[in-house]
Amino acid sequence: MAIADDQKDTLSAERVRLVGWKRIAIHLKCSERTARNWERAQALPVRRQQHDAKSTVYAYADELDRWLESRSTAPEGESDDHNSSPNRRNLVFGALIGFAIVVLAPAIWFLSVTYEPSGTHSHASSPDPQARDYFERGQALWRERGAEPNRRAIAMFQRAVDYDPSFAEAWSALAQAWLTLPTYAPEQSRDVAYDEAVIAADRALKADPSLVEARLVFVTVAQRRGNWQDSLDIYQEVLSANPNDANVHLWIASHYRYVGAIEKSAHYVGKALALDPNSPHIRLENIIHEMTYQSGEGEAALDALWFEEKFQPPMIWMAKFFAFDTREEHQDMRNWLASIPQSEMMPLFSSYVDMRESASSEKVEQFIADVMTGQFGETPSSMAIEMLLRIDAIEEALTLLEDAVDEGQYQVAAGFYLPERANVRATQQFATIVEKLRFPEYWMAQEGPDTCRRETTALYCQGLGR
Repeated sequence: MAIADDQKDTLSAERVRLVGWKRIAIHLKCSERTARNWERAQALPVRRQQHDAKSTVYAYADELDRWLESRSTAPEGESDDHNSSPNRRNLVFGALIGFAIVVLAPAIWFLSVTYEPSGTHSHASSPDPQARDYFERGQALWRERGAEPNRRAIAMFQRAVDYDPSFAEAWSALAQAWLTLPTYAPEQSRDVAYDEAVIAADRALKADPSLVEARLVFVTVAQRRGNWQDSLDIYQEVLSANPNDANVHLWIASHYRYVGAIEKSAHYVGKALALDPNSPHIRLENIIHEMTYQSGEGEAALDALWFEEKFQPPMIWMAKFFAFDTREEHQDMRNWLASIPQSEMMPLFSSYVDMRESASSEKVEQFIADVMTGQFGETPSSMAIEMLLRIDAIEEALTLLEDAVDEGQYQVAAGFYLPERANVRATQQFATIVEKLRFPEYWMAQEGPDTCRRETTALYCQGLGR
């Protein structure tokens, strides 16, 4: 937390005074970006001295040391800025709110883990110091998540581009902030937010045509509006300009996975892996794909990423949790759950394990009722849907999915294309949902999902010419 510059300073002259984010970050053994994050989210004792044009940031070494000692887990340097914090494990588990295993993951996951959005760049290409300051303040707010921080981030990014209209990264960050606002503020008109995002992304590309993140905003807007052909066309344009970029191949794989073209998705994952065989993100995608669709023995590879390479995204945690569930290893589920800190998600997971272990119809019915009546609070729809599908509560799972689709917050995930879920796809409700998402329109122009080769009589496959 910043200490007001007019607050009486009782500190002695002998204490070490660290001026500027660079010296503060060096003392903390982290990046400047992480230090700024800690100020906003963890009350890092940073002071500001106000001048006529701007303020100077400074801190005292002993106060920083005491702050570190007060944390349950002090940082010991960092290998990944994005994951660094005084208590990284809490943030990692908290991130489960926004992520799920690959069979549930939304498209934006690929952007978030393989290509840092402009909203998270450490350096901004603007010569205007005031514009850069507003941009950095917007970054910190946007990373907080939530309706109010998102709105304030939009205001900061807007001020940044007002000071420097050619500030491409700020325009891109503004576009992304508009894109995320409806997720946190349901009252926000999605059409208005998407229109604003497109306008800002267009300005970003005019300032810097090479800015891939801004182009991906057009992809996300197209998908959320059900324009799946536009989504593919934009991806193909990006690929033409970046044919050797493994991330772009991974994004195209995600597009094909949404629309059920699992074989094409695997093809692009393979291309991404060939281009960058050492990327843990791409290796993880390949492992999960093989485990999910080809019955591959990939759990040992997941363990190697998690335990040996210390690559620990929420996606792997969820994959392991459900792998234990599939094998009915309930004690292992509890142990795995106990390995992470408490969070608002804990009641959901604990109740799920209790229900699975008891296997009583009463427990199952109670769990379903609790999920459907919101007893677990703001549970991510993807998580609840997957759990309900695993206990054959198909109608309830599809009801949650349809509600989320109506709210513009969810797309049919690849988990619905699993071979063993043909009974889910055979329902009228599933056919209604894919109609709302405008998948049949895309399928008619391109080709239907792979599952329709075997399920020609299913309602969602009818009229596709297969």
